[in-house]
Amino acid sequence: MTTGNFLNEKKPLLKERSQGNGELEIANHAEHRESTYMFHAKPWRHFRRPFYHSVLLLSLLAFWWALSRYTRYTPPKTSNVTALLADLEYDIQMMAIDRMAQHKGCSSVVASRDRQFDFNFTGDGSAANRWQLLDSSVPESRKNFQGQVTVDKGDRSQVSDMEVHVIISSSDEKDLDNVHLHKSDSVLNIDYEFRDNSEVCTQVQILVLLRPEPKRSLDWFDIQTSIFDITFKSELGWEINNLRTHTSHGDLWMDGQNALDPLIAHNVSHSSIDGVIFGWFVPDETLALHNEEGGIGVFLHPMLAEDVPWDPKNISVSTVSGRIQVGLYYNLWPARVYTHRTTIESVSGWISARVPHGVHTNISSITNNITTAIHPYWGTDPDSLNSTRWTNEIHTTSSGDSSVLLYNPPKKSLHEHYNPLFNTLSTHEAGEGELWVTYPFEWWGSMKGKTEHGKLEFDGSLLRDVKRGEGSVAAKRGAKGESWMEAHITTGALNIQLGLRD
Repeated sequence: MTTGNFLNEKKPLLKERSQGNGELEIANHAEHRESTYMFHAKPWRHFRRPFYHSVLLLSLLAFWWALSRYTRYTPPKTSNVTALLADLEYDIQMMAIDRMAQHKGCSSVVASRDRQFDFNFTGDGSAANRWQLLDSSVPESRKNFQGQVTVDKGDRSQVSDMEVHVIISSSDEKDLDNVHLHKSDSVLNIDYEFRDNSEVCTQVQILVLLRPEPKRSLDWFDIQTSIFDITFKSELGWEINNLRTHTSHGDLWMDGQNALDPLIAHNVSHSSIDGVIFGWFVPDETLALHNEEGGIGVFLHPMLAEDVPWDPKNISVSTVSGRIQVGLYYNLWPARVYTHRTTIESVSGWISARVPHGVHTNISSITNNITTAIHPYWGTDPDSLNSTRWTNEIHTTSSGDSSVLLYNPPKKSLHEHYNPLFNTLSTHEAGEGELWVTYPFEWWGSMKGKTEHGKLEFDGSLLRDVKRGEGSVAAKRGAKGESWMEAHITTGALNIQLGLRD
């Protein structure tokens, strides 16, 4: 998949760029939405907004890209830790732009029809708090059948808890009858009788509108489709315990950026085969993103709405061969103790990730490269846990080049909280290539580095008991830290810098 301006394979210099740009201004994000739905009686108007938003996004990002190319600051080279995390934010958004440009819809439409379905959730029993959209179309129908599911906020005058508008358009009026819709109390089924006729183009737009007041809480919200794209808009307001979506050959877009009346989804699972998964995701309890051939480009975003409990527990991002890019708005994440576990893995995809570290972070690519920056926060004193072992773990594994940059915890009030880098077990393994490991000043403990065949470079501050051998080095930093770090590469170059970055 062409994704436009992906990371340059030549491992350019790490460029540190401040986060919290203009697009992150939360105050400007809140907007009056009532006028958006003034044409609620004509549901087709809702589908014009995603198109206009896409065009606007394309224009803004193109302008931002052009401006950044002229104003980008390149800092002096301070280490050999090679990465391009400074451009990660741009590359993730280019992934979405590239995919949106491929979605053109039917070029000619001669007939259309629309239907509306209403759903209500009483709250009496788990069955009454579940909703599913099931698409039974066969994958081969992509030749002449396409569509999109959009979940958005409804009008205040909406009578039912959920309105589902289905608009079917086609270049052949007879093909409208090949789209079948079936409704039950909590399920909407759609099926398409596929005719292998390349001259016919039929498309379906499904708009799921959630009533803003009173807000509902669902135990289960599920969308399963073979070919449709899926979009979740911002400011949805509802609470969902289990949010599940799968689109075999479509893309998924989640807009959870800076929402003041957000969708509160506790356990989220999105999957695809060759579609792109993109957007701003708030990892509350469990966030699991997986595809096979398609790419994943996501921003991990904190919960910003007031008085909404938020407790990340598990973050999982995985592909078979697709590229993984994970961005982090570090300055927006509250400085506090996090206890989540993060797993980012691919069989053969390249991984570029900036991640929030909880108690366990594991990043691995079996046959490709890794570029990662890891941001720890405050930790829990192992004495309070009656623990004699490490309370934090960080592991990276790759067969090719690997660059690992570990940051200090937030310095604000750090003296009042336990520094997790006093008690962290970390291992960094690479096969053939180059392995760069850069640890910050607040890391304290012992380390060992080894290369079986190749060159080893090591430097650090406040080192003790340094022991160097052929292709190996061991040292201790500080007197009180109990951390342990081990870096190993089979064939290639190993570069370790310990405590040189503040």
